[in-house]
Amino acid sequence: MIQTNIIIPSSMLQYQCSQSGRCCGGWIIGLNSSSYNRLKDVLTTNNKSKLFKKYVKKSPDKTLHYATIKFENDQCGFLEKSGLCAVHKDFGIHTLPDICQVFPRLVFKTPFGKELSITFACPNAAELLKDKNKITKIKNPKDFFFAHGNLYYGSVAHDIFESTDLKKYYQEVEDHLIEIIQTRHLSIEERLILMGMTSRRLEALENPSFEDVQNIFNIDKKILSQDFLKEELKKINPDISHQVYLLKEFIYLRLDNIPNEELLNIFTNLIDTFQFSEEEDDEDLNISVEKYLRYYDQYFKPNEKEIEHIFENFLVYLILRKIFIRYSLSKAYYLSIYFFSLIRLTAIGLAVSQDKIVDEDIAVKAVWVIERAIGHSYQFYTNILDFLMEKDLATIPHAISLLKIPEKQLIK
Repeated sequence: MIQTNIIIPSSMLQYQCSQSGRCCGGWIIGLNSSSYNRLKDVLTTNNKSKLFKKYVKKSPDKTLHYATIKFENDQCGFLEKSGLCAVHKDFGIHTLPDICQVFPRLVFKTPFGKELSITFACPNAAELLKDKNKITKIKNPKDFFFAHGNLYYGSVAHDIFESTDLKKYYQEVEDHLIEIIQTRHLSIEERLILMGMTSRRLEALENPSFEDVQNIFNIDKKILSQDFLKEELKKINPDISHQVYLLKEFIYLRLDNIPNEELLNIFTNLIDTFQFSEEEDDEDLNISVEKYLRYYDQYFKPNEKEIEHIFENFLVYLILRKIFIRYSLSKAYYLSIYFFSLIRLTAIGLAVSQDKIVDEDIAVKAVWVIERAIGHSYQFYTNILDFLMEKDLATIPHAISLLKIPEKQLIK
C-alpha cells in the first residue's frame, strides 16, 4: 500500500520495530484528546473499562498532555511480560495512541507532504546509524506504510513561501546542508565548520532571492573542490576549556531530570570519568580538560575515521527534524555542534568504562543515550539555547570552538 505525499530518508526504509518494549518506559507517555477517547471507547466496548481506568489518567494541567498512561515497574501498564503491547495485540495498531503509532518516527506536515525523520531514542532505530550509504530523500516509496495517526512533530505552513527570509527556501537549504554533511573527503569537524560558514553567509542575506541563495551554494561547491580548504580550517583555534565547560554544564543541567536509572548511571559515570565539578573553579576545569584530552587521544582518535558515518547519519537526520526552520540558522547550527560534541564526549566516557576504543556499537550507544535523555524534546532544545544565550555563547564562532581538538596535546 502506498501512502501519497510521504517523503522519507532512504535508510528509514530498513526500520522495523523489534517489539522489545524498551521504548515503552522511562518517560511520560502523553495522550492527546483523540487518543484518549479512542482508547476509552475500544476498551469500554470490550469490557475492559477497569483496565482503562487503572492505567489512563487525565492530566490536571492539560497544557502539555491531555492524559497520560500510568506505569508499573517503570513500564507502560499495557505492556505484557512478553514485551508486546496488550492494546496492539488485541485490538490492532490503529487503536493505539497517536504517539505509539508514530514513535520513533517524527512526522512533519509540510507543503510538500508528510516529511519524516526519526529519533534514535529507540535502540532499534539507532542501529540505522550504522548504514554507510549516503541518505537520500525518497517520495512515496513503494509498499511503505505505517499507522501515523494524527500526530505531527512539527508543521511547516504553506505561507512560508511568502516570507521574505530564508525560510521560504527551506527545502533547498536543507538539501545543501545535507550535501555538505555527506562530503566524505572532509572530516566531520571540517564539514561542520563549513556548514557554519555557509549558515553565516546565508543569514547575512537581506530579503534573499533564489539567485542569492544559489550563489552561496555555488561558492561552497567551489570551496569543496579546492585543496586549500583543509589548510584554512587548520587555522581555526580550538578552545578546549570552553568545550569541556559547556559539556559539563549540560550534564548538570540534565542530571536532576534523568528519565530512568540506566541513563542516570551513565551520566553519573561521565561525571566521575572526567572529574566534573559543579563549582565554576578554574583548577577543577583544568583537571577535566586534562582527562578529556587524554581519553580523546587514547579511546577516540585511533578509530575516528571508522565511525564518521555514525555522526554523519545523525547530523543528516537532525537537519531533517526541521531545526533550521524552527530556529534561526545560527541557533540551529549551534544545536548541531552541541549535540555532536556531547555525543563525542559520551562515546569517550562509555569507551573508558569498557576500556575499549570507540567503535560503531559504542558510538551508536552514545547517540542513544543523548537522544533518550534530550534529543527528541524541542523543549530541551530551547532550554539549551536559553542557557547559551544567557551566557552570550550562542554564536557561530563559539560553536566552531566546540568542534576542534588540538592536534598536538601537551598532556603526558
